Amino acid sequence: MKPNGEVRSYLLSDWAVNKERPEIQILLLLFRIAQLGKRLPFAGRAARLVSIPFVLPYLLYSRFGLSFDVPPSTQLGPRCRVYHAHGIVINASTIIGSDVVLRHGTTLGSRVSGSDAPKIGSNVEMGANVMVLGDVKIGDGSVIGAGSLVLEDLAPNSVTVAGSKARTLNKRREDSIAATIPQGDQNG
Repeated sequence: MKPNGEVRSYLLSDWAVNKERPEIQILLLLFRIAQLGKRLPFAGRAARLVSIPFVLPYLLYSRFGLSFDVPPSTQLGPRCRVYHAHGIVINASTIIGSDVVLRHGTTLGSRVSGSDAPKIGSNVEMGANVMVLGDVKIGDGSVIGAGSLVLEDLAPNSVTVAGSKARTLNKRREDSIAATIPQGDQNG
């Protein structure tokens, strides 16, 4: 998370994009507060004691209420949309960009150690039960189909992948979308 001045902006943007899901609004509100608690200017044992009122409500609600296992140290960009938060597990070292969509059963984790975590770009959408494992970079605008296992980098500019082991199906957005839109009557 950026400096404390942006915390309010992150909170409001998370709240706005999840407006039809109050349980997710509360989850992300508690997540951002827990992140603040982890960044208090204390060291060692004092830091742990001072952060308890910030972190404990988040941990109780996220893990026991929703089975949402995302440590407060995870870098999560603004406007994260979460659909059905159950079973989402994200490594503490994972970096997630802005405007990302997460669905139930998503795992963003390491393959060998805790530090080889994925880096997710902005405007990435993940289907249900997606696993992205290891030091993998997911390019901006990618869409990862439900049930996919991603073990290799995905190029930016909206690559659509699906399957286990994930494979690129096609490039999407402007080029492919324009080709599928009817152009109307060309004669008149």
